[in-house]
Amino acid sequence: MMTISTIGRLTEDLVQKTGEKCGVFVNFSIAVNEGVGEHQTVTFFECTAFGRAAESLIKRKAKKSSLINVTGKFSKSDFTRKNGQPGYSLNILVHDWDYIPGSGGKKDNNGGSGNGSGNAQPSNPEAYQPGGCYDEYPYEETDFDDDLTF
Repeated sequence: MMTISTIGRLTEDLVQKTGEKCGVFVNFSIAVNEGVGEHQTVTFFECTAFGRAAESLIKRKAKKSSLINVTGKFSKSDFTRKNGQPGYSLNILVHDWDYIPGSGGKKDNNGGSGNGSGNAQPSNPEAYQPGGCYDEYPYEETDFDDDLTF
């Protein structure tokens, strides 16, 4: 398994969903800025969190432009755009997440920043196998605008 940890801003408010086979989950995108000035680029990651990590993202009110750190399983998906050109998406199956200190993240009752509890397993372990959540809820093909404003 290839693991990634990256810091980025949520590109939209989160919407909690429930699947028959995997329970509570949330799909979201993060924008990761790299470089400075005219050499700055943005890389987008499509993320999915299950179970406690998904519930924590919703409960802790992560919203558009929140700066968060996500850690999880990395994958790349190829697709064909509507105009016939090839495209790809960078995907993260979120195992853990946290607000970045000083970025306006909510504090938990213990004074800490709170995280996704490190256990993003779906309520049904079969969700990770063929015929599980990934077959039921595939990543959507997305053509990102370069003019994303927060």
